[in-house]
Amino acid sequence: MAVAAGYMDSAAALLNVVVFRFPYLMDARLLLADLRLRQNSPQHAANVMQLVQDSQDARAMIIFARIALAKKDQATARKYIERALKAGGGEELRALDKALALKSMDD
Repeated sequence: MAVAAGYMDSAAALLNVVVFRFPYLMDARLLLADLRLRQNSPQHAANVMQLVQDSQDARAMIIFARIALAKKDQATARKYIERALKAGGGEELRALDKALALKSMDD
């Protein structure tokens, strides 16, 4: 609700508490990483996702791809996009901007 109302910092603070108290709650971690990416903070998003870097969850792989794209690292983004596809997460690619996804595949 805080994000929808435009209170990104409040939402981040609330999600930080949830992620700290429940470190393996993937949905909260993904929401916080997505929020950090929307705030143009790919390093903060990477920090949020560090604990689940070996996850086979396609949603996590897409977040890692988005982090890589934000850091202008197309090779790493491509790796995560391919892993997401192999994990059956093609549907999750909707989270990526189509042009960015295609660009990462061409580079």
